[in-house]
Amino acid sequence: MGEVLHAPQSMPTAPPAFGPTPTYLWTSQARHWRFSPRQLEKRRQEGNEGARLRLADAWERERAAEPVEGEPPSSSSSEPIQFLRVEDEVALVTYYLTRVRGVIKAFDMPELVEATAITYIKRFYLVNTCMDWHPKNVMITCLFLAAKAENCPISLANFATKLAGKEPTQKAIDEYVALVREHEFMVSQSLSFEYMVHGAHRALHGLFLDFQQTVCSGEDLKDLLAPAQSNLRLSRLTDAELIYTPSQIAMACVRAASDQAKDLVGKFLDLKEKRATEAVLKGKAAREAWRQKEKEKQEKRQQQGASSTMKKQQAGSNAQDAIEVDGEGKAKEEGKKEAPSAAAVELDDEEIRAKPLGATRSEIEQVLDDIEGLFRAREALDASEERTRATEIDKRLKACHNPEKTPGTRLHHLGLARVSSNAGVSKKRKLKKEEKDPFDDDDDDENLPATFGPEGKKAKVEVLEGNLFKDDIERGKSAK
Repeated sequence: MGEVLHAPQSMPTAPPAFGPTPTYLWTSQARHWRFSPRQLEKRRQEGNEGARLRLADAWERERAAEPVEGEPPSSSSSEPIQFLRVEDEVALVTYYLTRVRGVIKAFDMPELVEATAITYIKRFYLVNTCMDWHPKNVMITCLFLAAKAENCPISLANFATKLAGKEPTQKAIDEYVALVREHEFMVSQSLSFEYMVHGAHRALHGLFLDFQQTVCSGEDLKDLLAPAQSNLRLSRLTDAELIYTPSQIAMACVRAASDQAKDLVGKFLDLKEKRATEAVLKGKAAREAWRQKEKEKQEKRQQQGASSTMKKQQAGSNAQDAIEVDGEGKAKEEGKKEAPSAAAVELDDEEIRAKPLGATRSEIEQVLDDIEGLFRAREALDASEERTRATEIDKRLKACHNPEKTPGTRLHHLGLARVSSNAGVSKKRKLKKEEKDPFDDDDDDENLPATFGPEGKKAKVEVLEGNLFKDDIERGKSAK
């Protein structure tokens, strides 16, 4: 057996960690579904412009196709199509977000299903447009997905029955079942199958628990809970969760509950900053001590290497090719490779005391003010005016909706005919194959892939033919 080599004990590994990293930053929500306001605006604008170009081409093909019975008036109209703008889409989607709460109450589901469904709808329309997929259908599908994701499953038949009203007909139930089945996989694809949602309602619960252990008692928080939850519900109807973290939204909702809540948040931040400063300074001292220790080890290794090199030179060693011109030899090169990370990445103590939480107090308060501004602006909207505007946008949407996805249009009729034709060709091909080989199990035995033997080499696969039990039968006859 060969000699087992061990790394030198003085070999540097890594300095102590800078501190705990919030686990939220590693979630799919933080990595894929969080944007700056500018990124959000750009994403929606590009999506809308791309849809307008694509749908303009679709409507040209729609009007050039052969007429069909029962087609909408826009299919044969010569008037230019008025597509929705970005603000129109946002307004229509937001209106349907307000309808989610009513459905949740009617279904007697918990509020976390509502929060998750709303998040799904927002994410869906970051990669799709209303002109392709109507918000009503997407809302229904997202509700069904959210119920399953939040461990409140409901059968599709029961779900469709409740949607169909107090006196549901079988036709209405079947339509809702077909609607969910048609949209479910497509919505999941748009969500990148990332169903986990870290909502601000969970952060709000944790924040109240933290308050009780730090700045006040549970009795003092009773009057703050209801207004904080009301602010949280308003925030769901804004872009807050696409821009800020759940903890920031939760703290903004508590802070805006009352003047007393604002004082409590201030005390809470004071305490957090004090603890964070102590922890960061302690961590910095540990890292500096580590670097000093590694520096001493490195200097010792360099001295030992230089001494060894001098001895080899004096003994007439043939290691001259490995020695550099400057005379420090191989030890210097090894010292470079083993050098620990520079201490220049550390902040000075003043910067740490100014930003113990990663931002100054004024920057943190500005973020909380911005979040409050979002849900206060939402609160100021008139519900009747919003409904009127949504109705007007919905009428325009019917005239510019993607004709390929609108039942009754010429392109939709052609699409159905194409699907039916392809299905017929596939069926004929299958029947012809069965007539040729009625016992074929769709496995091409002669094309079986090579397997791997015990030593990792490809082994030839042999297809057994004839009676597989022939040897056993022969042995049985001879035994008799």
